[in-house]
Amino acid sequence: MKKASLVLILVFSMKSIGFPTEKTQLMTRLSRATSFSFGGTGFAGEITQNEKDFFIVLNGDSAIIDFEEVFRIGTPEAKCYALAGIHFLNRAKFEEMIRLFHDSKKQVQMMAGCKLFHQPIDEIIETIKKGGYTQYIDCICSRGEMI
Repeated sequence: MKKASLVLILVFSMKSIGFPTEKTQLMTRLSRATSFSFGGTGFAGEITQNEKDFFIVLNGDSAIIDFEEVFRIGTPEAKCYALAGIHFLNRAKFEEMIRLFHDSKKQVQMMAGCKLFHQPIDEIIETIKKGGYTQYIDCICSRGEMI
């Protein structure tokens, strides 16, 4: 009985002193995204870890807040994932966020199939605004395939 109590105390104290939780690790990973893509990429046509993390955040209870945090601290590529998620969930919030965004000269590393290239972030934001990723996101969500 004493051993079980000690184990519980250790587990709770580890969380309280800052050992990363699964969500913290996921948010950190997504915030550090080095490329932006949806759909299969690379020779094998696999979904990237960034996209998997995107759909986990999108499906979470605090998705808008989490995407706002990714947008605030993330790489330009992470900001694109955050904006795509916010656009999907709340168009008014998306419009508010892009009005405040002033990094439009930044380049984003993109992946499409086997190609890796750079695109200005303002062009990606315009694609998001026009719903360029909405159908894909909706299709994945409606099938319950949260990757």
